[in-house]
Amino acid sequence: MLAYLNPCILAYLHTCILVYLHTCILVYLYTCILVYLYTCILECLYFLMLAYLHPCILEPFLERKYFKIQLNYCII
Repeated sequence: MLAYLNPCILAYLHTCILVYLHTCILVYLYTCILVYLYTCILECLYFLMLAYLHPCILEPFLERKYFKIQLNYCII
């Protein structure tokens, strides 16, 4: 009877370990992706809020070679 149960127990443990590892890896990846996206969105919103409140903050960024835009309504 023990010889019969042993493969079953091993298969069960193997399945449990695989499912557990798979779940852990997926949860870890999803968490990382969500945290990264959330951080990016927060940074973008913060940057836009600053630019809305004080347009001069945007000017150094917009004058770079990527953006050839001049802000004429800067208020100091």
